[in-house]
Amino acid sequence: MQHLTPSPWVAASIALVGAGAIAATPITAPPPGLPAIHSPAVALTADFDPFGAWQDVFDTAKANMTALTDAMSAAPMVAGQQLIYDLMHGVSIDPQAVIDAIAQPSMQTDLPMSPLLLSNDALQALITLLMPQFMPSDFPLTTDELTPILSFLASPLSGVLIGALGPSISPLVAMYNDVTQISTDLSGTAPDWTAALQDMANLPADMVGGLLNGATLNLDALLPSLTEGGLLSPDLDVTALSYTFGGLLSPGLTGTNVEGFVNLINDGSSPGIGGSIINGLGLTTGLMGFPLVVEGQGVGLMGAWQSLQEIMANALGWDGVGNPLGDLASSGSSAASDLFAELAGSLGL
Repeated sequence: MQHLTPSPWVAASIALVGAGAIAATPITAPPPGLPAIHSPAVALTADFDPFGAWQDVFDTAKANMTALTDAMSAAPMVAGQQLIYDLMHGVSIDPQAVIDAIAQPSMQTDLPMSPLLLSNDALQALITLLMPQFMPSDFPLTTDELTPILSFLASPLSGVLIGALGPSISPLVAMYNDVTQISTDLSGTAPDWTAALQDMANLPADMVGGLLNGATLNLDALLPSLTEGGLLSPDLDVTALSYTFGGLLSPGLTGTNVEGFVNLINDGSSPGIGGSIINGLGLTTGLMGFPLVVEGQGVGLMGAWQSLQEIMANALGWDGVGNPLGDLASSGSSAASDLFAELAGSLGL
């Protein structure tokens, strides 16, 4: 006989009814002297944890908020500070360099330090650089056409875009993940009611966690279609695919911060916050001759915006250390007056 797998919504309803039935069933203690009867309801209640998922959500949110606060307080509005500093000191400003830094980072592979590391983790940056070389021969775009697209998708500006969208998508992803897991728990000949009940209890916490901290969507089912459609080269040998969306408090993770970029530190000892659209991509590939696991890094709007400002400031001359106007702010009102006088003079006012 063929066993039909219930839809996720039907499975969730079954789990809810089952949970109510378990909760409503009275448990009668066995008479003295007789061996205890191991009721499934007793075992299920003992394993049930209604608060563990909430604790994980708030612990992660606290850690993310701390990372954001540390980064934002170290150099608040740093792009604006550096712009004022440059104008006051007559430093030449190249608007195109700023635009390229935030929207079209260089894809050259002969640079001492790739600017892609400012908005991508090391493995995502590597995949972005190598991807044009591994596209199928019948791919609809040439290498020259594909390169600027990849550059934008790996840029800090794209990180701001996906960071703004992530908090509205992540709760739905978290709900889909839980409903799918509940359906899996109740499938087959031996449904796991304990796991299904726990997953149902975790669903509200996981959705709040998606809003605050992000969620990961499994995309393995798309792999055959992407390969057959000529959008994914068989040479990449991708065996797992996912995408991580950020939440409101997701700081993101990149290969280096501005200070590390300026000092050519590429050993991972100076990671930065922020991200890009490509940086959320997670996959397992045999590209390097062995299974290489790339974890997606989701980013929220606050983390992406702070990173964008720091990269803009770097394009304007900031070295990643301190506040460009810190010395002026500490010198008192006379320095502030001089600042505005010189700024007005530089603008011809």
